[in-house]
Amino acid sequence: MDKQTALTQPLLGAHMSIAGGLEKALLRGQKLGCRAIQLFTKSSNRWEERFLEESEIQLFREVRTKTGMDPVISHASYLINLASPDRELYGKSLGAMVHEICRCEQLGIDYLVVHPGFHKGCGERWGMNRITDALDAIHADTAGAKVQIALETTAGQGTALGGSLEQIARILGGVKENSRLQLTHNKMLPKGDR
Repeated sequence: MDKQTALTQPLLGAHMSIAGGLEKALLRGQKLGCRAIQLFTKSSNRWEERFLEESEIQLFREVRTKTGMDPVISHASYLINLASPDRELYGKSLGAMVHEICRCEQLGIDYLVVHPGFHKGCGERWGMNRITDALDAIHADTAGAKVQIALETTAGQGTALGGSLEQIARILGGVKENSRLQLTHNKMLPKGDR
């Protein structure tokens, strides 16, 4: 497909497995006829961080060029909670986001999707402030990174934040470097409070 035709066609994509190597997600997407994919750069439900080998990075970039997959979007770990009142979980969440952004930078991935978080009973206002503080801290720790954080809306059940456009607007308006943020929509229900 030439570039002009590609611009007039719908951008179809799906979340692809990285089983067997990060580049496999690109190949799986291509096999299904995707023009874009989403993937995890590490296990979505474990805190352990994954550090990429130079050979993995190079292979991923080569296969991406060959497949023409664009955009490639990463989804952050489901364990991350940028509104957590628990000091340890909050610290782990910030650290994990920094590592997620670093992996995306290495791979040339432009967007990192994350759910805003759960206030766990501390209230919406408190939770919203916690999220904006988290995003400011993450941006400070990743100064110069090109990766944009894409906030994924939620169904807003329980203590989940980001379920309304008003909440998303408050987050966008409260973050110092809001040009480093994007918005994405999730039609799935949250799996529960994290």
